[in-house]
Formats: sequence, C-alpha cells, structure tokens
Amino acid sequence: MPHNKKSVYAAFHLSGLNKFIISFISLSVAGLYLAAGLDLAKEGSHLNEGNEQTAAKAPLKHGLIYASLPRYKLFGDDSSDLAGLAERAKALSGPIKVASAADLHDKFSAAGFTLSDIRDGGDVPRVLLVQLPGDLSSLQSVKTKKSLFIRSMLPLVLQANERVRKDRLRLLKLMVRSGQLGEANRIWLLGLADRYDAMGPRKENVVDLKKVMAELKTRVDIVPPSLALAQGAEESGWGTSRFAIKGNAVFGQWTYKKGKGIVPEGRNEGATHEVRAFGELRDSIDAYLFNLNTHRAYKKFRSRRAQLRHGGDDVTGVELIKTLDRYSQRGTAYIGTIRTIMRVNGMAAFDRSRLRVARGEET
Repeated sequence: MPHNKKSVYAAFHLSGLNKFIISFISLSVAGLYLAAGLDLAKEGSHLNEGNEQTAAKAPLKHGLIYASLPRYKLFGDDSSDLAGLAERAKALSGPIKVASAADLHDKFSAAGFTLSDIRDGGDVPRVLLVQLPGDLSSLQSVKTKKSLFIRSMLPLVLQANERVRKDRLRLLKLMVRSGQLGEANRIWLLGLADRYDAMGPRKENVVDLKKVMAELKTRVDIVPPSLALAQGAEESGWGTSRFAIKGNAVFGQWTYKKGKGIVPEGRNEGATHEVRAFGELRDSIDAYLFNLNTHRAYKKFRSRRAQLRHGGDDVTGVELIKTLDRYSQRGTAYIGTIRTIMRVNGMAAFDRSRLRVARGEET
C-alpha cells in the first residue's frame, strides 16, 4: 500500500467540527477533478482469425483518469496542495501521445508515477500510451530507458489482463451453476469459445458445454506482468526496435498476410513472413495474450498455469517461463535470457501490481 503521509492539517489545532468541514471541502474539490474519470475504457472484443487476433475496441472516454494517483496524493500531503491537484490528475488523462522520451518522462513525473512506488505496492495508473517515443534508443542512461519502457508497458499489460479476468470471472460463475444456463449466457459462452478457439470436435453440430467450459477455463486467464515485460523487453530491445517504433510490435509476432506487418531486414530468400504491425501498443499486448492463450505451441504454458490455479499457487512469470521453449527458435537458451531479464530488473514484484479502479476499488 502507499506510504502513509501526514495530513496537511496536522499542524493546526482544530475542533472536531472544523476538521470535518475542512476535510469535506477537500474531498469535494478533489471529487470535481475525479468525477470525469468514472467512464473508463470499455472492454475490447476479440475475433479469432486463424492464429491471429483482431480487436474491435469500443470508443474511449477521454475523461480524467482519477485512478492515476495514489490516495494520499489525491487528498494532500506536505508537498502538495489542492491548487496543484488538477494538473497532476490531468497528467495522464486518457490515451496519450508523446513527442519524445523526455516528454514521456515529464508526464510520468508530473503524475508521481515511479517504479519505486510500484515496487512498494503503490497503485498503477491507467496510462493508455498510444505508442512508444521514437527516440528511446538515443537515451544515454540504460536505467532511464528501462524505466520508461516498464512504466509504459505495465499499465497496458494490467489493463489487458483486467479484460481477460472479467471474462474469466463470468465463466467461473457459470461453471458452478446447476441446470440450464439461459439463452443469453449460452450465446455469450459460445461466442467466448469461438474467440478462444475452444469449441473442439463436434458430432452432428452438438456442443458439449461442459467440455467447452473446461477448455475455456485453461485458456481465459491472465499472463503474469513480469513475463510480458521481460519478453517485450527482449523482443523489442526495450522498446527501441524498428518493429516497436514503426508498428507497435513489441513481442515480435509473425504474420503471413502480406502487407499486415513489417518485412524483416535480411529475410531469407523465399520467406514470406512479416513482423505483424499494430495500430496501438495495447493491440500488440492483446494479441500477445491471445497468442499464449490459444496457439497449440503454448499448450504446456496453459496446462502449467491451470495446475498452479488448481493448487492455489501464485501464477508467476518465474514459473511459467519454464514452459515457453517453443516461443523462440533458441529454445531453452531463450528461457534463460528471459529469466535473467526478470531477475536483474526485479520484475517479479510487478506480478503483484494492481490498478486503481472506480470508487477506490482494486482488481
């Protein structure tokens, strides 16, 4: 949880009634800046097209992201006042574009978004960065480059997991029901199964819903943030690769659809693959989760995750990276690289990270 701060009124000797009045005014003013953030980004819907995913996202509400600041920063501390609250709340408002790495650093600083706070259990702001700054590679400080990459990607990974978790919770509720699901739930369930390619073989078009739900339970689940961050860092050179800058391709996913990606330099003669490009960073992350949750190459990943769930154990990147020997042609050497990235950069702590959501509730 965020560190406790002294109240700005601690130095005054006020009556109980006066303290209540002042607190009420402070909360009311803060509420004016936060109320616009009640409409968060709507959930995206994902359509399965072969082994790829397209996302049809609902329009985003460009309100203030009230979840961007830890609670003690919203209601005052020794270094801030109500006059500066609006600017800090606006710092990460809505989907944001940045002109440079320096611009991104300034926005994070204005909102008090630091990795040290997050590692200590602070809430992660709902940053919707559209694309990474093109000059990340020009930064002299490796530490700064890594920090900007993690702070850019972590909120997006958590929000992608949040969308998946919402479907998972509804699925689990349906699985414990007895009797008929009802037409609305049945339609939703079949749509989810279609999206996650979980229908399986059918005889005479008869669907065994119990089997479908059992398979969905292994597929509709989160990817540990530490794993996503480490793989993204490795595949994109900490956000500096040509694919990441030009096509928001953070995870190096391939496509065989001509014109849907970026042609790799030095591609072997006769090869037709491209590195799949995306309109925004979050599209790349959604596709990455979808890939791990559906592709046959990652069945071991899903099975191990299900085992951890069944045993009541934490789903962590350190544990699940063991199953991804088929993610890269480097096999076990690739696993070793990702483990090192997670360990050296202390990424395990991010598996415990949480977003701040409506009315102070957490996910």
